[in-house]
Amino acid sequence: MAKRLIPDAQVCRRYSIHTSTLRNWDNDPDLKFPEPIRIRNRKFRDEDALDQFDQDRAAAERNESAA
Repeated sequence: MAKRLIPDAQVCRRYSIHTSTLRNWDNDPDLKFPEPIRIRNRKFRDEDALDQFDQDRAAAERNESAA
């Protein structure tokens, strides 16, 4: 199955963030945010990787609140 790629502008809307915030996330390896896929000088993200990122973050938050 082909990857569903989402342009970074849509990623910013998904997380309600500014493009500079997304750039900061890209520069923070500890965050483990999905890396961009570049196509003709535009950045896209794999939707499945974003969904997994969301699930991982939710699980981490549940673990922190349970501790």
